[in-house]
Amino acid sequence: MWQLPCPVIAAVNGVAAGGGLSMALAADIVYASPSAQFSCDFRSIGLTADLGALFLLPRLVGLRRSQELTLTGRRIGAQEAYELGIITSVVAADKLLAQATATARELQAAPASALAATKRLLQRRHLRSVAVRRLASLCRALSWTNCLVASRCVARYLPPMAPRMAP
Repeated sequence: MWQLPCPVIAAVNGVAAGGGLSMALAADIVYASPSAQFSCDFRSIGLTADLGALFLLPRLVGLRRSQELTLTGRRIGAQEAYELGIITSVVAADKLLAQATATARELQAAPASALAATKRLLQRRHLRSVAVRRLASLCRALSWTNCLVASRCVARYLPPMAPRMAP
């Protein structure tokens, strides 16, 4: 979703946990109802956070907050998610879909090429950073069951790595 050329709008009215949180992080504009909750609790099922969360969460909230949210699995409410920069705004539950639809219509009226270029330029420095290469390397070291799909997304931005053979 994060790499789509068109803007992605998310409306969260409930719990966005694990992969649901990663989907919200990957959206360009995220509206949430006051009762929405967000959690990056992969540890309780014996996994690391998915690559979407590992890549996007620190860029949105910083390293220390990301460490706390991923290591503890603490669930946060919509207001805290807004204050951290995870969501764009908190919208009353009965107006949530109307807000998301209005924003979609507004974006639909704009030139698609301008929106795509803006999105691409905002993301460009993150995609080519040393941090992405390090994160991809970490992902390769982790269980493939945890990272297989996300690794394919990152792999196209990285040079191929030569296989390592035991001496």
